[in-house]
Amino acid sequence: MIRESLFLVSFTMLTLNTAAFANKCTEAAFSMNANPNLRIDPNIYVDSVYTKSSTQKYIYTNGKVTEVREKGEKEQILYFYPDADKSSLKNTGTEYILTKCEAKDTLCYVQSIYQDGVLFDGTLTIKATPDYISQEIEQPDYHQLTEFILKPDTLISKDESYGRQMGYKVNSKSSTMLYVADPNDDTKCYLYANEKNYATLSYNPNEKGFSISMTIGNLDHPSAEYFFIDANKTSSLRKAVKPVKMLPKARYFDLLGRYKFTK
Repeated sequence: MIRESLFLVSFTMLTLNTAAFANKCTEAAFSMNANPNLRIDPNIYVDSVYTKSSTQKYIYTNGKVTEVREKGEKEQILYFYPDADKSSLKNTGTEYILTKCEAKDTLCYVQSIYQDGVLFDGTLTIKATPDYISQEIEQPDYHQLTEFILKPDTLISKDESYGRQMGYKVNSKSSTMLYVADPNDDTKCYLYANEKNYATLSYNPNEKGFSISMTIGNLDHPSAEYFFIDANKTSSLRKAVKPVKMLPKARYFDLLGRYKFTK
């Protein structure tokens, strides 16, 4: 659970404009695997996420995510402290401290997680450029590196992990997934795992900005939908976005409502 929390909290959107040469859908797939506080375009940010079982609302202060308000099996607020230290903690619930790290020409943060004021034993280092993301978990007995590489019509996702026992690597695992653009539709792409089409992603413009929907398998309805605000479209910011109808498969998502691949 600790490892999943360290890793999964980093899964969200960066921006849809990170690589103009990719199609809109593969850009979106790339973007949804980055930390919300590593945004290249300050005018575009994730607003909310809907699944059948949960709703998440992102709260910003000075352009940084400081709270995620979740309603699902239980209601909770996840607190984020960008560029802060332990003195900022409320010492209650789940809290994240993000500290900038040095990386040439790269956005970089080290993230620590606290539960009721107690620090979990491990860190997550997040790095991002317009076409590359890495997310690396380091714990005394565990290591995991996930990379996302954006190409003109494909997003490559690589994952490697292993445990540590008495100084040796154990239980090594690796996997690769592909998000492949639809050659006939700039707003669609397909997630392939083990050479099988696992899900379909769609980019949907709207009056507030846009949304990204994901449909698993042959379902008739999206399994989740992510809504984004484009600050340049100020005339529509007061209008509410209606939740979409979701099906039970939506439980393939993490505690922030973002897609979690499950074999």
